[in-house]
Order: sequence, then C-alpha cells, then structure tokens
Amino acid sequence: GLPKPPADTGKRKSTCRWEEEHEELESARRRARRLRKINRRLSPSAAERGCGIANLGGYVDVVCRTDRRASKRFGVASCSRMMCPTCCFQSKAKLVKRMIPALVGAVQDGRIVVMITTTLRHDKNTSAAKLIKGFSKGWNRVNSALKYHFGKDNKFEYCRCRDYMFSLANGHHIHQHQLLVAPVGATLAVVDELDEVVWDSWVKFSESNGFGTPSRDGFDVRVVAGRGSAANVARYITKLTKSAFEVAGDAWKKGRAGSMSLWEMLDALSRLPECETRMIIEEAYTEYRSASYKKQSFSTSKGFFGLADVENSNDGEDEDEDEDVIGEVPNPLDVLAAEFT
Repeated sequence: GLPKPPADTGKRKSTCRWEEEHEELESARRRARRLRKINRRLSPSAAERGCGIANLGGYVDVVCRTDRRASKRFGVASCSRMMCPTCCFQSKAKLVKRMIPALVGAVQDGRIVVMITTTLRHDKNTSAAKLIKGFSKGWNRVNSALKYHFGKDNKFEYCRCRDYMFSLANGHHIHQHQLLVAPVGATLAVVDELDEVVWDSWVKFSESNGFGTPSRDGFDVRVVAGRGSAANVARYITKLTKSAFEVAGDAWKKGRAGSMSLWEMLDALSRLPECETRMIIEEAYTEYRSASYKKQSFSTSKGFFGLADVENSNDGEDEDEDEDVIGEVPNPLDVLAAEFT
C-alpha cells in the first residue's frame, strides 16, 4: 500500500501558516517604518518628526532576538499621533474601542443611531484649507438644524470624523462621517425626516459659501441601529463595530478609481523617482498636512463617550432567565483582522 503521511503533517502546516502570517505582519511593520521616514521630512508636527529617532533618556537599549534576525529598541520616543504611519493604527484602535461601548449603551437606552455622510463640491484647484474650513462651518449649520428638528430640550449626541483622499485628476477630496445618536424617545418618524432636514441645511450652507450644490451621490443618511431588546443589541454589536471603523478607521481605507489615501500618497513618494507626478503628490500631501495641523479630524459631543455608562431602562424590572444576554464588546483589533485584511 501507499506509505502513511508523517504524524506531524498538520503541525507543519499550522507552523507554515503562522510563519506566513508573521511575515505579512513584519512586512506591514517595515512598510509603516518606511512611510514614517518620508513623513518625518514632510510633517509639520515636531512630535512626528522625532517619532522613532528621538531619545527619551540618555541611552537606548537594543534587545535582539535569538531565533531570528530582529531587534527592538527601548528608550526611543513614540509620538502616538493619528497622522503618523506607525502610531495611527494603535491610536485608531483605541479610539474605536471607546466608541463601541458608547454606541451599544445608546441602543440599550432605547436610542436610534444614524450615520450621516456629507461631501462638498470642489475642483482640482480647491485648496485643502478651504475644504477643511467649509466642513467645520457646514457642521455648525447642520448642528443648528438638528437642534431645531429635535427640540431645544431633547439632547442628541454625535461623533464625527474627516476622511481625506487625493487624486491627480480631482485634487483634494474630503468627506465627513457623523454618527448621530437621537434623543431618548425620538420616534422612527422623526428620524426618517433627518434625510430632508440635513440635506436642506447642507445645501443652503454649500451654496451660500461658494461651493455650489453638492452631489446627492456623496450624501447619505441611514439608520445603523435602533432601539430593541438585549437580543437586538447583541445583534447590532457587529454592525456598530463596522460603523465605528468606517467613521474613525480611515487608516485602513484604500483609494479607488485613481484616488489615494494619505498612506498611499506616502507609499507613492517612497517608490516614485524624481518626476512631475512625485512633485505634485508631495505638494498635495504637504498642503493638506499644513492645513489640517492643530485642527481636529475627530470630535464628539460632550456626552457621547458617557453613553457607555448609561444604565438600561429595564434594569429595575424582572428578567427571564432564558433572555439573551449581551456578549462582550468585540476587540476592534479582531474586527480589523477580519474585515480589513
């Protein structure tokens, strides 16, 4: 008969798979360090320019591994900035990990969560500073319209994040995501009217500030999660996690149809030789970083993160032993591995 396979075949396969995953992780780290080297030269932030090279003390310890050619330095400064290629992933994951409990707490409290996406019409010559200022002023107009719509005494919470792309054909392109938590007691009928309320206020602002009528294709209002029982909240956790990554996880997004994210721009700068295309990309990257320096790309209302501490309105009532229990909030890094790799 045929010879039997070795007893440790499965172990070898798993080891090979682990080695492949490890090599992919190592290549991602090397790419991040390569992009950080370019970012040090172009960043307006002193902390980013010293990330990975500035000393925290008088000396640096280099610890080497014995099983492979790798080492780690201790005593080197890390900027922990969201715009740094090596620090942004951990910073964004920590942010998302704070957002998810707040969103789950809002749904437990009987609130409705809505995602709003807005864009501004622009051309190739529109400056990044004008777009950033426009989104900030535009949200103030929308915020006023939402207060009038819900009523002065009905408080809503929100978080919003600016997402940036660049293309050689269309220049700077920014769109903004907002996760809006409707007030307690807001009905679906009131929430359904948000599409018209937000669109009307956004169009009025855009036209009055010289941006023209925005494209309806770049505007979206959709319900992410609604009020419900514990079983419904448990089902919404995955959806809320994906929404949180969509709002705050621009570090994992890739451009389409010729568009480039900030990290893809840095990657192009590290690969392209000296040419006109490289010069255009470098100028665009420097312009956006200078325009966005010391300006928040992510902001929340005062009570947004406090929603994680909101107690369920049914806590005082008797519960069935067989009722579904909400599981633990998933680790954002696990969701990242499943959805963005």
